[in-house]
Amino acid sequence: MIVGRSQISLWAYVARFIAIFVLAKAAIFIILMIDFLVWDVEFPLQYVWEVDSPLQYFDWMLAIACGESVGETIYRRNGVGLEGTCLLKLSGFCLLSFLIIEVIFTLVAILVDPSLAWFPKTTVEGVFSLFFPAIFIFWMIWFGFKWGFRTGEKKAAKRAAEAAEQSLTELLLSFEKQLLDPAVRRVRKKLERLLHVDFVEIGASGRTYDRQQVLDELPAEAHGYPTRTIEGFQIRELGEGLVQVFYDIAENGTRRTSIWMFAGHRWRMIYHQGTPRGS
Repeated sequence: MIVGRSQISLWAYVARFIAIFVLAKAAIFIILMIDFLVWDVEFPLQYVWEVDSPLQYFDWMLAIACGESVGETIYRRNGVGLEGTCLLKLSGFCLLSFLIIEVIFTLVAILVDPSLAWFPKTTVEGVFSLFFPAIFIFWMIWFGFKWGFRTGEKKAAKRAAEAAEQSLTELLLSFEKQLLDPAVRRVRKKLERLLHVDFVEIGASGRTYDRQQVLDELPAEAHGYPTRTIEGFQIRELGEGLVQVFYDIAENGTRRTSIWMFAGHRWRMIYHQGTPRGS
């Protein structure tokens, strides 16, 4: 939870809210102005809080949308959303900005069409037409922020998962390349770090090897081992700490798959199989 946010930080987010709201409001306002001035269509922008105003529901949805956009930005920049008094203050500042912008656009509308209503007829009507919609919009903005925090959290989790998958893909690809590298294959200790104690391999010939056999044979065969290029490398998670990889060897056309297990604080290959393509 973010606490102790400075006033400058809050105003930066308020400014973003204002910018988004004004751009959206201006776009619809210009369209309505063109309809009124060019095609003589009735200008629907009436008094800000008039219950039957055609744009009232649009403004409510716009308040939520602006809050959602700013809330997502807050989460993206800080890694967490605002809570408590800090969020209430931000919602209040945005509501005040919302009201000021509405009044400005309404004044412009009245200049275009003086017949539009402005002041409520009675004091009681004024209270109901101003206070209660303001409270409602305050909570619309607040809800928009909370929605934005949730959206930001989901996107952050998705990015983290993609980054983790990308990192794991690159890591396992590097391990597979090491096992194809003669400089690694000739050093038993390096092989021991990469192969699980229960490692089993089924070769392209159909022969089965255990870990001890691989540790004995690979160093002897390392000299003159041909170049092997990995193509189409992919991974899939089989469970927690268990990943299967798939790839092709470009030089001899074999398809290979390995299963890597996270054990002993590192990834180790526990199974490997090579199959001639087309068999």
